[in-house]
Amino acid sequence: DGATDNAGTQIVCTAANTPPTADAGGPYNGTVGQTVGFDGTGSTDSDGSIATYEWSVVDGANTALTGATPDYTCQTVGSFTVNLTVTDDDGATDQDATSVNCAAANQPPTANAGGPYTGSVNGTVGFDGTGSSDTDGTIATFEWSVDDGGAPTILTTATPNYTCGSAGIFPVTLLVTDDDGATAEDGTTVECTATNSAPTVAFTQATYTGTQGDDVTVTANASDSDAGDFITAIDFDLDDDGAYETAGSTDSGSAQASFSCTATGTFDIGVRATDDNGANGFNTAQVECTAPANTSPIVAFTQSTFTGTQGESVTVTANASDPDAGDFIAAIDFDFDDDGSYETAGSTNSGTAQASFSCTAASTFDIGVRATDNNGASSVNTAQVECSAPANTNPSVAFAQASYDGTVDQPVAVSATASDPDAGDAIAAIDFDLDGNGTYETPGSTGSETAGTTYDCPSVADTYTIGVRATDENGGEGFGSAEVVCAAAQPTDVSVDFLAADGGSVPRTAPEFSPLSYRVRVENVSEVPAEEVALTVTIDPDATGVTATDLEADGNVWSGTRASIAPGEVWDVVFSLTVEARNDSPHLSLAEVSAPLDPADEDSNNRSRLRIRIVDEEA
Repeated sequence: DGATDNAGTQIVCTAANTPPTADAGGPYNGTVGQTVGFDGTGSTDSDGSIATYEWSVVDGANTALTGATPDYTCQTVGSFTVNLTVTDDDGATDQDATSVNCAAANQPPTANAGGPYTGSVNGTVGFDGTGSSDTDGTIATFEWSVDDGGAPTILTTATPNYTCGSAGIFPVTLLVTDDDGATAEDGTTVECTATNSAPTVAFTQATYTGTQGDDVTVTANASDSDAGDFITAIDFDLDDDGAYETAGSTDSGSAQASFSCTATGTFDIGVRATDDNGANGFNTAQVECTAPANTSPIVAFTQSTFTGTQGESVTVTANASDPDAGDFIAAIDFDFDDDGSYETAGSTNSGTAQASFSCTAASTFDIGVRATDNNGASSVNTAQVECSAPANTNPSVAFAQASYDGTVDQPVAVSATASDPDAGDAIAAIDFDLDGNGTYETPGSTGSETAGTTYDCPSVADTYTIGVRATDENGGEGFGSAEVVCAAAQPTDVSVDFLAADGGSVPRTAPEFSPLSYRVRVENVSEVPAEEVALTVTIDPDATGVTATDLEADGNVWSGTRASIAPGEVWDVVFSLTVEARNDSPHLSLAEVSAPLDPADEDSNNRSRLRIRIVDEEA
């Protein structure tokens, strides 16, 4: 029939459960008999929660535990597997495994106090706990307790020293603790007997001081507390070897010894006092030996004053020494410019040094020297250097010619050249001695080292000696000489012009010093006689050196007379003139010819009746 029908329902689809994740923690460590806490809280369930924790320890007994953090007790020594199974709230499970290591339990140590011990009052007793042991570890601490009256005496090492404070037998307890904290005790005794007390001894100083190379006296005092006992010896250990080989010079309870400071440093020394019962007391001190204070060296120049010459060098020497044994001179230096700085190192040979001082000027200079020893100490000293100017060397001087030629009554030019061999010196003057009297009265016209002057040849022909003197700026003098040959003058032509009063003239030329002859003619051209005729010839006043003969002279005027000259008669006067060369061309003028007037002809001019002529005599 094909009929249909429909019906509906609902399908719910849920997510599948995700199993949890187990985390057993660990591994774990424990000790047999002790509990170990397991921790499974690291387990997780991503879509729910952990419902149960089940632990199983594979320890032979398969110990089962529940809970997230159960405690497990180690039963035996060993390493055991630990399994954890977790179940979530949907019943899903997961497992994780770890381990637990169970170690054996700590064994307590065993204490061994040793003993019993014996000692003397005020003496020391060595306790020994080294017999103590720990089978599974080590002894960490030792603690001794001595019940010797009052508060117990506590000692804390394996082998302590106990000092008997009083006589008696006292309990001794040793408590040892191992490295795991377990303890154990052991007991013994110490018997302290009242015996001889050791003396006490002490140095008078804890530290003595001295200087290397010196001896230091050390002193110790000792005493004995036992009634009736006394000190028999005080001995010293001065080399710190534990042997008291140096007996002190003792006086009852005090003794001294001498310690030698052979080097610098701090040295330990000891002293031992012994009483009459053989008991010993000990003590120590120190000796500090320092280096001796360095003494400055001694230095001195070999001279307090050295001398030299400007421009030269002076060698100066200094000696130095050091008073300290073993010290030596390391350097000797010089101060040559007096500035306090010793910049010139001496060429030294042990304790002696030399250096060269330059005399740069003529003066007195202060110099110094410094010596330094090997420890850096130094000392200084001074001296002087007197630098004198070098000895002046006289200059040399010479004429330009050994011999000069001249003419009598004529000048001769002479010259001389001088030089000074001393560096820097100059020629101050050049003077001449022209008259041979040894006096240099003629200063030369000088141009530095050359000078000249004029020598006048005397009138007598001869050879004459002249001198020259050069003087330098330091007063040194040098001398030279030369000859001047003064020859007679050679004739030279001289021109002479004889002028007549009426205008006529006769020029003449002749060698100098040769006579010139002239004729002066007076002619009476009138018709009457001329009486008492006078002729006067006057020489030009500037014409010096002219001489005349045949006429009467009066100064530079020559004259002559004639009683009468008849008409038409002539009067000839002949005379000679000599003229020197230096009076070149003197003019000689005929000044006047006169005669008295005739009374019969008093109106006429007598002069006009006389005619004067100069006649060339040689012509």
